[in-house]
Amino acid sequence: MDLRIQAPMAASPTPDTPLSLAQFLNARRSSAEPIAIALPVKVFSDARGLTPEWSCTYEITARSARMMRTPSIRAVGQEIWLQRNNRRSKFRVTWISASDESQYRAECLEERPIWDDDLLGRLMR
Repeated sequence: MDLRIQAPMAASPTPDTPLSLAQFLNARRSSAEPIAIALPVKVFSDARGLTPEWSCTYEITARSARMMRTPSIRAVGQEIWLQRNNRRSKFRVTWISASDESQYRAECLEERPIWDDDLLGRLMR
């Protein structure tokens, strides 16, 4: 995985140096900032879980994600289920890109986030 960010310390790698996932997750950042990371996520437009679609995140926070839009995402306010690995939670679509409509943002409606534990540790700082 090739993730490039500029670390804050002078002795740290340059922006062009690839970082490992552990280095990326341990880099300092503001807790209000989303993490720009591409993660595969399954999108279910109904609770029964029929016909899931694959999507990819552009950025995540502990409670929301900006993702690539799929055909089942129709309107702001729509409730969907997102699944990452074996974790599934209910989300509500809060924004759809007006310019090209290829992105949307969804906020989690449940207490349990779907992100991996290492990502949650990074997001909760």
